[in-house]
Amino acid sequence: MKIGLLALLLLLFPFFAGAAYYADISVDVGSDGISTLSGTTNHPALAAGQSSEFTSKEGKYWLFSIDLNEQFSDFVFSVLLPEGASINYAKGPSVRIETENGRIAVKGVGSNGPFSLKIQYSLEADQKEPLIPLWGYVLLLFALFIAASYLILRYKKKNSEPIEKPRKKGLSEKEKASLTERQLAIIGIVEKNKGFVSQKKVEEELGIPKSSVSRNVEALVKRGYLKKEEKGMTNMLFLVETK
Repeated sequence: MKIGLLALLLLLFPFFAGAAYYADISVDVGSDGISTLSGTTNHPALAAGQSSEFTSKEGKYWLFSIDLNEQFSDFVFSVLLPEGASINYAKGPSVRIETENGRIAVKGVGSNGPFSLKIQYSLEADQKEPLIPLWGYVLLLFALFIAASYLILRYKKKNSEPIEKPRKKGLSEKEKASLTERQLAIIGIVEKNKGFVSQKKVEEELGIPKSSVSRNVEALVKRGYLKKEEKGMTNMLFLVETK
């Protein structure tokens, strides 16, 4: 009986060993500790939605923690801390700290291993905003009008420009840091083929499953590095101009 069970486990081992998770997620952490997740993943713990499972508080310190010991083929994360947060430390793969609209953002990438990330931060004790007098509202409305006019003009100008343009320069170090090794490899293959190549050729050169290539291509399209067009039975991939 034991020998039969061992043989069954040996037969199933390659199936389970080949299974791996992936994640490309964004997390918006509220001041109450509620995290709003979005993005692409096949791990149930990282599914889109709201959760309080990732944060805890001890004294004046908050801790945001993702500790998944399962094997991940690749993962990309961006965690936006609450407004007024001060970060004490961040531990995780390729962690970098940036500022987005006055809020601290912790970003990073990893591959071929567990997904582990810990961020300790604290919030300002007094976050009460002063009352705005009437003239303040008038100035605010005027500023919003100016901003809206600027955005409309910028939108019209952007739409009037051609969409398809070859990339004039290579990726910056900041851009490279936001991509996984497979995504960088895909960009390299397209560049090597003068800015356009079939997705099938990318699959052949990388020698990885079609689903993995498709997932990484979609991520690059969302970030504005590639454009995809259907051509017959395959897709053509084009590099787009940097902003």
